[in-house]
Amino acid sequence: MKKRIFIIVLGAICLTTAHAGAYESQFGFSVDLPPHWNVVNAKNLKNDPKRYYGARKDKLKNVDKSLLEKKKKDILEGKAEIYENVVTNYGNFTDTIYVHMDHGDVKPHKAMEKAICNVDMLQAAFSKSFGRDVNVYACKVVKVSSYDAIYMDFDGASPGTRAIQYQIWKPSNDIIIMTLTAKNKTLEKLRDDFTAIVYSLTITK
Repeated sequence: MKKRIFIIVLGAICLTTAHAGAYESQFGFSVDLPPHWNVVNAKNLKNDPKRYYGARKDKLKNVDKSLLEKKKKDILEGKAEIYENVVTNYGNFTDTIYVHMDHGDVKPHKAMEKAICNVDMLQAAFSKSFGRDVNVYACKVVKVSSYDAIYMDFDGASPGTRAIQYQIWKPSNDIIIMTLTAKNKTLEKLRDDFTAIVYSLTITK
């Protein structure tokens, strides 16, 4: 069980044009995505490589360039997609929601919360990966609609950022992992936006 939790933590670390209404993801779910979120997936990234903020990596400060390249590779291979916020897209960091998949054999439930949300373990794992001290502000087992999920709130990989993550179990035990990473100064503006997007999620396949 501890090994499975650690794999999920590592997954959290590894992180179609915008339109109003439902967005159908390649990962078998739909969400209500507001028009100020641009979707970057394999199809439109191949058509327009510059649409991804990683293409501007030379202008970005305090951002791990190798991480950007890994995320770009994952998107092109269909392993991930990114939603970029165009309203808060200023300065040297782009607020994003990073979406990818994992698999878990055991769905989380409240009785497991203490083991899953071992803050000392989580902080140590994130700190080792990010190369700096990282705080975990919240971790709990929740329900997203009718789906079992884990919610976490922690410092982002880049200094001056914060990450909010939901790990949502599909009936197949595939896990939808959605991580908002935002600048500290825009976090509260985006927190409600992100929560609404997550809780609009419907499994489609």
